[in-house]
Amino acid sequence: MKKLFTRLSLFLLSFFVAFLLGEIILSYAGNRYITGDSKEILVADPILHHKWRPNLTYLDKARKIPYLIETNSQSFIEKKDIKIKKPGGTFRIFFIGDSNSQGVVNFGKKTADIIENELNLPLKNKNRSVEVINSSTSSYAIIQYYLLVKYILPVYFPDLVIINIDMTDIPNDYAYRKLAEFDKKGLPVAVKPSSGQALLTPRGLINPSGSNFFVRLINRSKILSMVYGLYLKTFSLDRFEDVSNIVDTSADWLSLNWTPGIQQNVNWSLNLLLESVKELRKKNIAFYVTSVPHYHQYTGLWSDKPHQVLSQLSSQNGFPFLNSYLSLKKYINTVSQDVFYWPNDPTHFNEEGNKIWAGAHLDFIRKNNIIPPGFK
Repeated sequence: MKKLFTRLSLFLLSFFVAFLLGEIILSYAGNRYITGDSKEILVADPILHHKWRPNLTYLDKARKIPYLIETNSQSFIEKKDIKIKKPGGTFRIFFIGDSNSQGVVNFGKKTADIIENELNLPLKNKNRSVEVINSSTSSYAIIQYYLLVKYILPVYFPDLVIINIDMTDIPNDYAYRKLAEFDKKGLPVAVKPSSGQALLTPRGLINPSGSNFFVRLINRSKILSMVYGLYLKTFSLDRFEDVSNIVDTSADWLSLNWTPGIQQNVNWSLNLLLESVKELRKKNIAFYVTSVPHYHQYTGLWSDKPHQVLSQLSSQNGFPFLNSYLSLKKYINTVSQDVFYWPNDPTHFNEEGNKIWAGAHLDFIRKNNIIPPGFK
């Protein structure tokens, strides 16, 4: 019995030492692309709820092709800081949205980068330039777009703001409203940070599987996180289509059948979008709004009604709207998901998806003469 106890103790000690060494090795190997003393790529923000960690360089391996997330000191998806005072001969565009607009691909292949490169081609010898600043951030929604337009972007004197409405924005707004502070007019002034465990998905709020203790343990351990990730991929549990754990669908505007609750939450977010429109008009800043299509809106599994509603809103209120769902339909409608989206993710464009989406933006900009003559 004593020998068994000794062997068991040695085994547990060896396991603990090996586990500890593994954590140290994986920590150094996994963080060699991360600057700063924190592993978190998003940090709390007192106005926007969260933002990218400033001066971040992070290798994201969540998809088939790893890509670098790089930010400047202003938490924009940019390699250099943006000067407050706009350089002479510069037409400044802010590209705002969530992770789709951020672009889950490498620099140069993101929609915002392609737009900037293409618009600058005819300006090479004219001492003029078009600057597209990517201020899109993972899990942002219409409430953050409003706060950006109201309080943050005007400081940089933008000439054009492109608002990209993603299909996650309504359910995310629904979650953020519970954390928001409002002024006397009922308009948000901030979204307070939260350490809640609920996850934001295209279809609504979802609870992570397992206990909160288990979730925290996975988040803190490199080895457990890697093992859990392999488990999810092995059994295809990492796919976004799995909505079995959704706990609140009252803002699911991808539903084929809208309930009064869904309509009410859509109305709240779209009214806030109109407040952003008012702010931009008041500040005399050009803008247009677009919608970001998800793959299953072309298969009929998810509703395409969000794009119709946004189109109607633009017609009723006289603002320019790019219906990306219709613009990209000729490309996406008859092909498999992995042609323009990631194989395990029907909500984010891959490199080819970014390319055709950038093309839709460029066509819209040119046809509607959104860029002044001196920058063409």
